[in-house]
Amino acid sequence: MRGRMLCQPGGRLISHGRYSEALLMEDVRSIQDMYRSNGFRQAQVAGKLVEKYQGDPSQLAIEIDIKEGPQTRVASVSIAGNYNIPAEQLTPRLSTEEGQGFSESSLADDRDTILDKYFDNGFTNATIDVAYVPDTSSPPESPRVGVVFTIHEGEQFFVSNVFLNGLHFTRPGIARREVQVQPGAPLSQQDMLESQRKLYNLGLFSEVDTAIQNPEGTESRKNVLVSVRETRRYTFDY
Repeated sequence: MRGRMLCQPGGRLISHGRYSEALLMEDVRSIQDMYRSNGFRQAQVAGKLVEKYQGDPSQLAIEIDIKEGPQTRVASVSIAGNYNIPAEQLTPRLSTEEGQGFSESSLADDRDTILDKYFDNGFTNATIDVAYVPDTSSPPESPRVGVVFTIHEGEQFFVSNVFLNGLHFTRPGIARREVQVQPGAPLSQQDMLESQRKLYNLGLFSEVDTAIQNPEGTESRKNVLVSVRETRRYTFDY
């Protein structure tokens, strides 16, 4: 906790220490967030300034008062609605695990992690509902919750064709070998971003845009458009 605090005592590096009311409020908020992210959902943290510390009018002290409360742990983690991607490919990516401290912020991160996996496999309309229910068999002093990720996969989309435009001086083969999106493969958001990154890394283009043709359409195969703008070309006269 001391490593997270902005308020610091006097020492060799900061001779008079560091304190302000705003810094103390930020420290209190940071410590409380740390507790709650580790399952102490009822944790309360307060801070106050103590003047004339140890009877010395020139000394100040900071007191941090912590009421931890019970720690809520994860009783179980389950995934439902995953018909096309097995749970074995999803659970290793989750930070929420059985037995660890329960954190709602971790649930939000895990939800995004599962969605990224679906988006990379062509399920561009996938959504996830996250729920947690108290484990009634756990004692009050050691509460536990069960976590359920319910996935609504939606339709899977594939790449029909890849169109590359904006090339005037660059040979098409040089640009196409950097494009990771391939016809017949699932429409992957990650592949589109990686294609954009690799084309920029060539140093030949000042702008690279990727788009899906008719993204709101219901057809299962989509055309992917890759549009580039070449950097300015210079000639030498001597």
